[in-house]
Amino acid sequence: MIKPLADRLRPKSFDDIAKQFELIQLHATDPKTGLLYHGWDESKQMPWANKDTGASPNFWSRSIGWYMMALVDVLDYMPKNHPKRKELIHYLNEISTAVAKYQETSGL
Repeated sequence: MIKPLADRLRPKSFDDIAKQFELIQLHATDPKTGLLYHGWDESKQMPWANKDTGASPNFWSRSIGWYMMALVDVLDYMPKNHPKRKELIHYLNEISTAVAKYQETSGL
């Protein structure tokens, strides 16, 4: 029987997963709104990238939803004692608060 992916991941894998979220949080979060920009280019060379920050000029609600869903999925598998777990929970709480500020009264 094949083990689930989370059972096959090495502890170092969770370090890398957490680092990916940390990079997006640090470089793609708009300080005014708390929302995440659609993308971030570390090299700042892509035509759409801000030449100072590397961030895209746009927000895309679907990508923010995918980001939030990915955080929830990762937290399901991340060991409870992992040193970055609380940080990921903090990221989820931050983006949830930011999204709620822009949510339509209909819930959409």
